[in-house]
Amino acid sequence: MSLINKVLKDLQARERVSDGAPPRPMLEDLRAAPPSVAKSPAMALAGVTFVVGLLCIAGAAAWYWYGMRPTAAVVSRPISITPKVSTPLAPKPNGPVAQFLPLPTPTAAPATSAGPPKAIFERLPSPSPSQPPKAQSLPPRPLVRPLPHRKLVRTTRPPRPSSGVISRRAVLLTPVEQSQTLYRQAIAALQQGRSRQARSDLKKALVLDAGDLRPRLLLSALDVQGGHLNAAHVLLTQGLVEHPHALAVALLLAQVDLRQGRPENAVQVLSRLAQTGAQSEPYWALLAASQLRAGDAAGAIVTYHQALQRFASNGALWVGLGLAELNGEHTRAARKALVQAQKCQLSPVLSHFVQGELAQLP
Repeated sequence: MSLINKVLKDLQARERVSDGAPPRPMLEDLRAAPPSVAKSPAMALAGVTFVVGLLCIAGAAAWYWYGMRPTAAVVSRPISITPKVSTPLAPKPNGPVAQFLPLPTPTAAPATSAGPPKAIFERLPSPSPSQPPKAQSLPPRPLVRPLPHRKLVRTTRPPRPSSGVISRRAVLLTPVEQSQTLYRQAIAALQQGRSRQARSDLKKALVLDAGDLRPRLLLSALDVQGGHLNAAHVLLTQGLVEHPHALAVALLLAQVDLRQGRPENAVQVLSRLAQTGAQSEPYWALLAASQLRAGDAAGAIVTYHQALQRFASNGALWVGLGLAELNGEHTRAARKALVQAQKCQLSPVLSHFVQGELAQLP
């Protein structure tokens, strides 16, 4: 650095004296060394190269110093960096934080009223340091009460087409549905030969639904078959009270009365259903047989004639009429009725009985 400063000072001195004296050559001071002193050509070339390098460095330093020197015009005029603003900015408030309020809904104001616009910002009072800000109280949450448990009951609406999803919810059956289920179980038990289990299921079905005639009739038939005539009579009497026009109950109850030796009760039960059983062949046959067993042969003959007016091709009715005529000692009428019975379709047992009776008649 000292060498560079020395070169710069030399250049400044040359500029000051350049006006009066002619320029001296830059290599004036360089004189050739005496021949005895010069060591070798290589050393001389190295020294020249070193001097030329110093001069190049000095010229570059002078050019850099000349370019960085500030001019008088630039230094004299100050530079303003203040931006030009058309409207002055509002000073920044030092007070509390402003709160943004929603703009009011624009409404049509009358032409005469002209007041200042409403303020958009409103300052809030700054809280005192001694009193901390109060927390905003939330409204009380309503109490949620659980819904009462509802029992699921199967309705009578038609089933909807399933979407392939199996529901795992338990469905409670109504008493009527439970009674029907027990009735079907009793039939299945009878088919398997388990009559005791069938009787138990039928009794439970009657407890659940006393108005269903199917388990009542089936249980009564099992009682009649098993010789429990009193139990069957009680069941059938209760069924006839609940269903006064049930023909099947009346027919079975009349048969129980005939087996127990009470034909008058059978006639009384069947006579109440004359209109209901008018179109039933078993009804007329059982009513006439009950009258004949009760000793009313004339009434039985009238009943058979009424029945044959509706069912003229019934061979059993013709056979019953022949027996009623024989009981009334009407031989010719009895023979005529038995001959007419042979013209109808009869079972082998009944056909053999008719042939025997005709053989005994004169």
